[in-house]
Amino acid sequence: MVIAQHREKCLLPLQLALESKNMKLAQHALAGMQKLLSDERFVTMTTDSDDKQLLNQMLNAVRVTPSLNEDLQVEVMKVNILHTSVLVWLEEGLPG
Repeated sequence: MVIAQHREKCLLPLQLALESKNMKLAQHALAGMQKLLSDERFVTMTTDSDDKQLLNQMLNAVRVTPSLNEDLQVEVMKVNILHTSVLVWLEEGLPG
């Protein structure tokens, strides 16, 4: 549960930056999300509740995607692809 709480605290400012619709802030937010997904300290499959799962936390952070400009939408999709890869690695037990 502790990892989910840390993820939540890290994702909140990234989500707010993305929601600001400021291009520079949004780019930094997406880079931060990619870093978070690449850091094994923040990635785990075990949580007590559904809303604390990595998948749900990331989807919540990028829910503003449809209102972003096309370039940022593409970048969000890249983060989602990375996120999907991380989930597959976790389920199959492969090194990230």
